[in-house]
Amino acid sequence: MFKIKDDTIHVTRGDQGIIELTIFDYELQLGDKIIFTVKKKFNVKEFLIRKIVEVTEEMVGTNVVEIVLEKEDTTIGDLIASPVKYQYDICLNEDVTIIGYDEEGAKNFILYPEGSNDE
Repeated sequence: MFKIKDDTIHVTRGDQGIIELTIFDYELQLGDKIIFTVKKKFNVKEFLIRKIVEVTEEMVGTNVVEIVLEKEDTTIGDLIASPVKYQYDICLNEDVTIIGYDEEGAKNFILYPEGSNDE
């Protein structure tokens, strides 16, 4: 499962998905970087997932970015038996927060237990 509801990302551990991000009032420029980071809490420096999308020629002048999360990205830590809540943010060029902690609180990345393979 991979779904986004409001600003909360729900994903089954080990599943893949795409975050389609629209940046309002901004057109992407060559050299821009979109940075997606997941941490246990915002006050820690260590991240669990960090994806950097560098703007290519094809993306210049648009305002939509796709952040692809692979199986390896969402296979965080050891197996879990219940959902675990993390926090995420998305920044432009490391100095403009597009989605992140705000007056409504943290943006949650909820990791659900993966199905059993039993092999």
